[in-house]
Amino acid sequence: MRKRDPLRTFLLGTALVALILSAAGGCSLFNDDDDDSKPPPPVPPAVPVALDVKWSVKDNASGAQMLAFKARIEAASAQLWNATSGQMYLRNVQLEDQDQSGKVILDNLTQQDGDLAFAYTYQLTGGGWEIHMGGLYPMQAFIHEVGHAEVLQDWTVAEEYDLPGPTCICAMEAYITGSGDGKVIYCDSGNCTKSQRSGCWQALILQMHSNWTYPRTAGAAPACTVTITDHP
Repeated sequence: MRKRDPLRTFLLGTALVALILSAAGGCSLFNDDDDDSKPPPPVPPAVPVALDVKWSVKDNASGAQMLAFKARIEAASAQLWNATSGQMYLRNVQLEDQDQSGKVILDNLTQQDGDLAFAYTYQLTGGGWEIHMGGLYPMQAFIHEVGHAEVLQDWTVAEEYDLPGPTCICAMEAYITGSGDGKVIYCDSGNCTKSQRSGCWQALILQMHSNWTYPRTAGAAPACTVTITDHP
């Protein structure tokens, strides 16, 4: 009689059980859930940044124009949500005409440009900001200016004026080419074509918002509630 090899017996037994489980359409003998080599799942932000912002229209707008501005603000909120991978949006907006007290001011009713430039943002003394745009602003103008004010929170290197090389896909590029809404995303280290930084996401956005993650799926944008005050 030969001496039984315990290891050989165990391996043969394991193979037999595996065949039985396989024939039964069974399951794995080994638990892969404890694989320490797997990266941990990304941690979502605790709460998306919800902006409550007053928008002012300098001129006396008609009821129809105010409704058009309302729809445009709702679209701007959804675009901001997508541009930030679902981590910032406009929650409550007070929209008032014949007024200049808002954080976002539409300098006119029927032009793309604001009064002093295409669009611009003031960094206010003591903190805060004020965005100016034309009433028919392209979406890039809003994503660019709110980028300065809230997303990147940067007033220097975030601007990409007059730099050599190819244009960037980023909304922070100063120029809008062609028609339509322009560029409505923020660039990252994989697609930024400007040499002064390694993409808005890695160089600035994730530094300013430590609980944000990127890339991530935005999902459906939350509702943006716009309340209109239309003076006669």
